[in-house]
Amino acid sequence: MKARQVLLFIIASIASLALIGFFFPREGLKMGSFTLEFIHPSDILKKDTTTKVDINLVLEQENYMQNEEIRNLSDSIRVLEDFAEKSPLRIRYPEDNPKYLFQLYSMLDRARKENKTVRIIHYGDSQIEIDRISDVIRKDLQEKFGGIGPGLIPAIQTIPSRSVSQSFSGNLSRYAVYGTAADRASHRRYGIMAMMAELKGEANIQFTTRGDAYTSAKNYTKIRLIVGNNEGPFTATLSTGNSNLGSKSIETSKNGVSILTWETQNPIRSANLSLNGKADIYGIGLDGKSGIALDNVPMRGCSGTIFTGISKESMTTAFKQMDTKLILLQFGGNMMPQINNKERIEWYGEQMAKQIQLLKEINPDAFFIFIGPSDMSKNIKGNMETWPYLEDVNNELQKVALENGIAFWNMFEAMGGKNSMPEWVKANPSLATSDYIHFTSRGANRIGEMFITAFMNDYQIYKIVEKYKSSKENKKTRNLIKNDKK
Repeated sequence: MKARQVLLFIIASIASLALIGFFFPREGLKMGSFTLEFIHPSDILKKDTTTKVDINLVLEQENYMQNEEIRNLSDSIRVLEDFAEKSPLRIRYPEDNPKYLFQLYSMLDRARKENKTVRIIHYGDSQIEIDRISDVIRKDLQEKFGGIGPGLIPAIQTIPSRSVSQSFSGNLSRYAVYGTAADRASHRRYGIMAMMAELKGEANIQFTTRGDAYTSAKNYTKIRLIVGNNEGPFTATLSTGNSNLGSKSIETSKNGVSILTWETQNPIRSANLSLNGKADIYGIGLDGKSGIALDNVPMRGCSGTIFTGISKESMTTAFKQMDTKLILLQFGGNMMPQINNKERIEWYGEQMAKQIQLLKEINPDAFFIFIGPSDMSKNIKGNMETWPYLEDVNNELQKVALENGIAFWNMFEAMGGKNSMPEWVKANPSLATSDYIHFTSRGANRIGEMFITAFMNDYQIYKIVEKYKSSKENKKTRNLIKNDKK
């Protein structure tokens, strides 16, 4: 075919599409549950009027303390208070109570000194896969408050991790409360990680921290195996290299959860667990003897409504014995394709309220922060714009979280709000992928840093209150951070 013929063919094709678009109904054609749409020629020619977000201003929010003139304590308090009240990065608290996390902050301060562990579990959707976001939060908190290790890992890992490489062999079968119907078990005993492995006989699990993991996550000295409902004797043997670190046994059948613990004198990076028996394996904790332990629990495709599908018994004991003090819930994005009206948004809010109430019931000593969905873009008449109803879903989740007595971190607002995702995609280097939904590794790091900025801002307020609560400046300090009304 000659070049002229190719050109004429392309022109004719474009003209035909334009003609179809011109006469095609602007509202589209309903075809069952789908709507077929054609872009009208005027939508292509008209100027893009979507609001643009300055990505540089968004990213500079983390440096708010450096951007202010601070000469004395009063200036510091003013800046901290201003951030807590006005910054898009701030954490919102139930009943506007800035003291919500004070008891948790106190535990963090004492953990290393008292040789205790404070466990944080980060549940989320595919935004936190590969240990993204979680690993940055873990690194910063372990550097500040002590602690080592990558936290809980499943017996069978189906998604690669930034922090741990693992494999298994033997008679283990994986089941999860999320995913496809084929992933489900015949029971509801999924445990603290919303997944479990069924052991029938012998199996080996090998795990090694990655060389490019953050420094604090590379080593661990405490290994805990969460076992449930063993039928008959159960034995687990831990070894590293050529060294046998000992065997732990459950001699007879036992319903419920047991936790088997090994401690090493020196930090290790690689180990093998040899299992023998018939039991549920709920997870393996790789931690230090004190400080922060932070677990990454990603659930691809999950909207967060799965916790009521897990038996309480398989979670309650593990939450308590694993020292769980803070639970992060990061959900919302996977609901967007199913949201098309206000009633559906309210239904989702009701479902998430049930999850929060259940988790608070079975872990009454824990604090909670709900992390809302990020901005997500959809091609709307040729422009990448925020998904319809996403802002409403985000607002509903914030409302539900606060009404149910837990904190909320607005990731949508922190990253710039409406139509911010295209700017994260276009950033150089890119901070989000071309699907306009997920962050790149670099972008996930920035989200983790934004969250830590908010968390540590309020920690600094806590420290000031503690320092001056019995001093002459107590009243002045309380007034400045508005604790006098609490």
